[in-house]
Amino acid sequence: LIFEDDSTSEPIGASKLASAIEESEKSVLAIAYNGQLSKRMYEIASEANVSTIIGTSIKSGEKPSEEVEAWATSDWS
Repeated sequence: LIFEDDSTSEPIGASKLASAIEESEKSVLAIAYNGQLSKRMYEIASEANVSTIIGTSIKSGEKPSEEVEAWATSDWS
């Protein structure tokens, strides 16, 4: 997780991501995920009001909701 003060969290597994965001005392600016972004990841970001999510790639055919901006590091090279 990337927080609004530019600090980051320790790595968090996908299964605990939603609860970690909910329990965070800091405001989450973005999710940095070491994996493929999928519909579930977009749902987690949207439900937590996190507007940006970054992953290694985006699952084919899946798009984030309008309130979430998705970035894939595979597109940067």
